[in-house]
Amino acid sequence: MSPRTAMRLACHQFLATDVEVLRSLLGLLDPYLRSHWRIVERVGAGVDLVLVNLDHPHPVPPPQGLPRVDCTARVREHRGRCIHRPLRASEVLAVLNGAGEQAGIGVAVPDGTAVRLRAWPPDPAAWEAEALQVMAALTSRTATPAQIAGLTGLGLLRVHDILARLHHAGLVDGEAGAGVAVREPAVAAVRTGRWRALAQRVGQLLGLST
Repeated sequence: MSPRTAMRLACHQFLATDVEVLRSLLGLLDPYLRSHWRIVERVGAGVDLVLVNLDHPHPVPPPQGLPRVDCTARVREHRGRCIHRPLRASEVLAVLNGAGEQAGIGVAVPDGTAVRLRAWPPDPAAWEAEALQVMAALTSRTATPAQIAGLTGLGLLRVHDILARLHHAGLVDGEAGAGVAVREPAVAAVRTGRWRALAQRVGQLLGLST
């Protein structure tokens, strides 16, 4: 196995206690991270990602040109992609693995694009509960990433991460004319009657209206 890339993470206007929590999270998440991340004290050139605290009472913009992810306790009030503060392990994992693959945080489905579920996977049990929530929310409707976040209670960045994986598996489509390129499915589609019945059962288990 080739050695993992060393990546540097900075925190802008975070409390010292928040930084320590993040440091502990990195230790727990390290076996699941594609790169090895460490926190650096200074926000500046050479930093691979900056987490920005939008809730600081006296916000000061971080240096321009650095890849950043915003953090706030009021995720739904912000139009841009951001994650929750206090930090959540699942969102930190998605952010860092995304940043480790590319210079910045990218998504397969743009914010304004409505998506629909093309088919449930043949092995839904192989997907985590949050992904099943997203699929159940899309069973009988099209929705934008922000709408999916509202339906499921998941953070927007987490929704983007799940949609990206569903997209690459060929399980979601963009709304006609919405400008998202969708390739042919990588898995065989399940017959409509079967996957709709399965979707309804999963939706009921998760407490979602389908």
